[in-house]
Amino acid sequence: MRSEGEKQSKKHEVRLAGVLGGRRVGGSGSSWASKGDVNAPDVLVEHKWTSRSSFSVQPATWRKIESEAVMISKTPLLAVRLDRADLDLVVLHEDDYLTMREEIAQLKRELEVTQQEGILAEMENEARCWQCGGLLPEP
Repeated sequence: MRSEGEKQSKKHEVRLAGVLGGRRVGGSGSSWASKGDVNAPDVLVEHKWTSRSSFSVQPATWRKIESEAVMISKTPLLAVRLDRADLDLVVLHEDDYLTMREEIAQLKRELEVTQQEGILAEMENEARCWQCGGLLPEP
């Protein structure tokens, strides 16, 4: 029979799999072919649940999920549920965090350029409309 902690841990793993677009790995990744607790398209998650209000990250825990994720070209995440504090956290390597920040910044720059191009196109359309002396038909 499962303990309350095991039930809560499974519940949290299922929720994580859903929000990450992945799947919960049965047997807590004990199979040689399926590692981690949650396998999502871009990340491999090791999940820890505790009824306490604190959790200590052990280097061996991190190295395990990191080596498994690297083998399948995914970003390792350590997801921690601190039940007493009602707090869900994820831990990732600083290099992965900095890479994600740079990718987000690049996407924001590209979006800004796209928006500016759209504004310019709109202005050009208005100028053509003014030159022709009337409104152009709606697209």
